[in-house]
Amino acid sequence: MENEKIIEKIRGRKVGIALGSGGAKGISHIGVLEVLTRSGIKIEEVSGCSIGSIIGALFAAGVSFEKMKELAFGINIRNLWKIFDFTLPASSGFVKGKAVEKLLAEVLPVRKFEDLQIPFKCVAADVLTGEQVVFSSGDLIPAIRASISIPGFFVHYEYQNHILVDGGIVNPLPIDLLTDSEFKIAVMVDDYRILKKFLKSRLTLKEKIEKHLFESMTPIVKNFSERIKKNDESEKSEQHKKNQMNFLGILSHSIDNMTQKLLKNDLSLDKADLIINPDVRKIPILAFHEGWKSYVAGIEAAEKILKMK
Repeated sequence: MENEKIIEKIRGRKVGIALGSGGAKGISHIGVLEVLTRSGIKIEEVSGCSIGSIIGALFAAGVSFEKMKELAFGINIRNLWKIFDFTLPASSGFVKGKAVEKLLAEVLPVRKFEDLQIPFKCVAADVLTGEQVVFSSGDLIPAIRASISIPGFFVHYEYQNHILVDGGIVNPLPIDLLTDSEFKIAVMVDDYRILKKFLKSRLTLKEKIEKHLFESMTPIVKNFSERIKKNDESEKSEQHKKNQMNFLGILSHSIDNMTQKLLKNDLSLDKADLIINPDVRKIPILAFHEGWKSYVAGIEAAEKILKMK
């Protein structure tokens, strides 16, 4: 049977898995990993981006699925402050990110990439250069914090002369980081191929998004952004640009990079031996209170593709 061929093709080979970006949609990664593990498939290499970097790190560190689900399902509208420490005025984002770092420190049993049970890599995007920055050694939490920094939402992360934001801007599904795997599985929670097609027909996307976001800001944030924008024009030095990187600046650079990267077709989908695509289209990117729905979608997608039902 075809399903037996798929499973047998995986078993006995060094398997790697790439966990894509997608915010709350990415909680489906937990369901996918749980099904694969239950089926006897041993994952020996992991890469992740944004939410995929969080779940990938937890998995690589040996955190149980029960603990992952406890964390994911424990988020609701009333306690979002535990992970989203909002700040005003907003410099490059509304969320400082310190609360997420604290939570990661509480749940991760290790602090270094080298101490993980499974080799793991995650990716962030350098706003100034448009290049990806890959983390595979050293401190784990700063790497994850950089990878999850959704532009305009999280404050950007500064690391070794880099101004970093969400890796999904340049590499939303980091299959190419699975350099030691013989069989590569990609978990795609956003259909980047559709986005690429959309971008081809909407080359003014950046300007439209900037205009929409700017006009929809609250008066406080809007006025603050206007002041920062004027200040940016007064100084042109590289150091000043770095120190004064603001909401619209981060967003503008990020959208530019995303557009160019996707239009160049650098998603590496052809490098995946198996793509699992949970149906999370109706789950908003920040709807973490709908984690259960996302998890179930991951379970269903993995079971369907492995024919385990």
